[in-house]
Amino acid sequence: MGVFYRQTGFHFSPPWSVLHRPELRQQSLLFYISSMKNKSLIFAFAFLFLFSCGKSLEDKISGKWNVTDVTLKDPDKFPKQAEQIRKAKITGAHKYTFYDFMPDGRYDLSIAGDTLGGRWVLEEDGKVLFLRNKFGELRWELQKVDEEEIIMMQRKDGGMIYTMKKVNSWKE
Repeated sequence: MGVFYRQTGFHFSPPWSVLHRPELRQQSLLFYISSMKNKSLIFAFAFLFLFSCGKSLEDKISGKWNVTDVTLKDPDKFPKQAEQIRKAKITGAHKYTFYDFMPDGRYDLSIAGDTLGGRWVLEEDGKVLFLRNKFGELRWELQKVDEEEIIMMQRKDGGMIYTMKKVNSWKE
């Protein structure tokens, strides 16, 4: 024991000295094992987080989508649009409407064989999808986007809501 220990009662022992003191060996070994478990858990969660993030929103949107349903948020306020949607549902015309979002930002809208091309871009932190073509621009609010389904709403004209199912992907 040194002079410092006799005066203060404090003694610093290096980590390897624990092995020579039986009363501390078990406590230190348990601390070492529990800290290794913690480090392993932290590493495992970090690894899962990095690889579970999956596809970006652009990757999820890229692909060919079929419009499976069209509804209006406020059909009473927009009877003309509600009637058009009702007729389209009776004839099943919406089933022949496809959006093909390409990874380079282009898109094709096909309605019963007629195709219109344009550009698409995500804005406002991925909450809004803008579709631009020769007739103008449409602003769609994205309500749900995953690998199999997109639900988007257009505020103008009564809040038209499209539900689309993925037909194929550009990443496959």
